[in-house]
Amino acid sequence: MKFKFTIQQYQTDAVNSVVNVFKGQPKQGGVSYRRDVGKEYEVKLSDSEVIDNTYLAGFSNASVALSSEQLLNNIREVQKENNIR
Repeated sequence: MKFKFTIQQYQTDAVNSVVNVFKGQPKQGGVSYRRDVGKEYEVKLSDSEVIDNTYLAGFSNASVALSSEQLLNNIREVQKENNIR
């Protein structure tokens, strides 16, 4: 099966507007939380000497570091750029 996608400018503009709301958010990477693997797997881990951290590792979005004022300013800037009152 072959998919063909057409880039629509209005979709690109919408994505850029959302991204610009979070302009100034510091980039953060790496493992940021431990997955909840359930109680059954936890019991097996307590009996084992070796813990497979790759199985337990997970990823999540970082908390928003921008202040409410910074977010509001970014929103207002996006509104101006898009002629939204």
